[in-house]
Amino acid sequence: MSLPAQATPPRKRIDLGFLRRWQKTYVWLLLAMMSLALASAINGWRSFVPAQVVLNRQDQLGQELPVQSPLPGPILVLSAHPDDETLGAAGIIQDALSRGQQVWVVFMTSGDAFPWTPAYVQRFWDGGVAIRAYGARRMDEARAAAGVLGVPASHVLFLGFPDRGLTRMENQYLTTPFFSPSTRVSRVPYQDALRPDAPYTGQQVERELQLIARMVRPKIILTTSVLDHHPDHRATAHAAVRLADEIGARVFFFPVHDGLEWPIPKGNHPDLGLYPPRAQEQGGVWRRFPLTGEQEETKGDAVSVYRSQTLVLGRFMWAFVRRNELLRPAEAGAGAGQTSSGQTGEDRP
Repeated sequence: MSLPAQATPPRKRIDLGFLRRWQKTYVWLLLAMMSLALASAINGWRSFVPAQVVLNRQDQLGQELPVQSPLPGPILVLSAHPDDETLGAAGIIQDALSRGQQVWVVFMTSGDAFPWTPAYVQRFWDGGVAIRAYGARRMDEARAAAGVLGVPASHVLFLGFPDRGLTRMENQYLTTPFFSPSTRVSRVPYQDALRPDAPYTGQQVERELQLIARMVRPKIILTTSVLDHHPDHRATAHAAVRLADEIGARVFFFPVHDGLEWPIPKGNHPDLGLYPPRAQEQGGVWRRFPLTGEQEETKGDAVSVYRSQTLVLGRFMWAFVRRNELLRPAEAGAGAGQTSSGQTGEDRP
């Protein structure tokens, strides 16, 4: 009689459950490290190696940009909102004034469509009433900032058109007034604007810019880029190009909202240079305009005047106070009398 075969004992499996339990932890740890590296680059934590690499590379690229020589005047600065002129061209404005050139600063809007800012800064929100009061406050700050830069009060003008409305006025509301959901009106509500009670129409924008052009007769128009991410900035650039075509002026763009998280690093880094998100755009090359130490310090003083903005956007705004500013000549054909390089033959800055 044969003995029954003994059953083979089951193999003991290794419990790998702990790996699965730790898997989520490892994923979160990896994400945290990636976030730290990104934050270090954006905020410029120099003790962190990735940040130092970014900063060194930016400085190197910035030094390779061609230098923009001083601009002839008169100069007309078209600023979509109060603060754009200071962020993008405070040093250039100071340089022109120091050489005896006339500079005029025209604000297309009063920055009156930033809904959560009035609630935060002024502690109340009451439809159009609060936002119009906020717009008046930003106009006061703009006057003070222009004064810091040395621009005469008579050369600071406000058109008072609606923030976040310029593109729609340009494309849809040429003759019919646009009703702003922020100011809750369809006409300029500010009595100290160039034309109080003027309708919110694209046609009115053109009329007022033509009036200013006849008064200023600018050789140079400075404004935000046609590729800026803010719709008001793009609409202002389009208006500047049309005006330049009519009067034979040249247009130079400066960047404000021109790239994701740009400028990097955020915060106050006055010893660093400013480098554009893209060195070349639409056939034109960005140029650096070096600032003196005094010009950079004065620019910082002008930025600090915009208290309503630095309270909520301080790290972004201080990131523009650097050793240089940036300009790009308008693309060929953007202004009357320009060559393919964006310069006139009679005076090449």
